[in-house]
Amino acid sequence: MNLKRWIAVVLCGAALMIGLGAAAPGAMAAPLATHSATQKAVVTPYSATGCNGDVCMYLADPSNGRDTAHAWLYSTTYYGYFVFTGPNGLRKQSATQTWYGGGSYGTNYYPPTFSAVVGQYCFQFFQVYNGHTYPQGKPCESIL
Repeated sequence: MNLKRWIAVVLCGAALMIGLGAAAPGAMAAPLATHSATQKAVVTPYSATGCNGDVCMYLADPSNGRDTAHAWLYSTTYYGYFVFTGPNGLRKQSATQTWYGGGSYGTNYYPPTFSAVVGQYCFQFFQVYNGHTYPQGKPCESIL
């Protein structure tokens, strides 16, 4: 991590803590929505994790122009396949097989590394059952 990026993250975190005040444990703070027309604040995590339905994904911090990602089923075991999509027509599909739910204890799909391009990356899982295909969730994360 370069020093300028680290300092920006620390300063943004400190500004958020000062602006939001100390919250009680377990309390959720309201989102910070104070930007002027000439000021833009973008704070992006170095890596991102998200879930939609029973499908979860992890998008790593880009390194040397490349990136990695993986997906898993949060709790349910399904027979089917993952489709990974991204900018510039990126599309990778897993094998059709039984994918075990259970987070890091389940089965994970790791598509090959890819060019780290600004844009949105998504995993979608398709359950195959009795000759029909059923979508089970589509989490997306972005490289900004």
